[in-house]
Amino acid sequence: MDVFWASLVWTFFIDDIPGPVVIWIGVYPGPTTADTAHDVSENVLGLLESYEIEGVEVEWRESVFWRAVGPPLLRIVGNNHAAVDVCGALTATTAILGVPIATA
Repeated sequence: MDVFWASLVWTFFIDDIPGPVVIWIGVYPGPTTADTAHDVSENVLGLLESYEIEGVEVEWRESVFWRAVGPPLLRIVGNNHAAVDVCGALTATTAILGVPIATA
């Protein structure tokens, strides 16, 4: 079974109470059939059950992954570091939202 996956994410949703854990399998558009998705889902659930993990849902979506291009993130330094005031003003989040990405 060939599945050309682009991403694998687990999550859960909370309404009034937490829902089940959901495994999202993102595949490139086109080549994955419904039958293949069903068979792979059964294999994933079987693997989880072999480790006594139950109540998980497997969902599929078409997705395309690409690496974002941009400057590297600044390393985190303490508040007493000489570069804090200079580097804080240069972060993209600070420039856009006025909030730094990370604090010391």
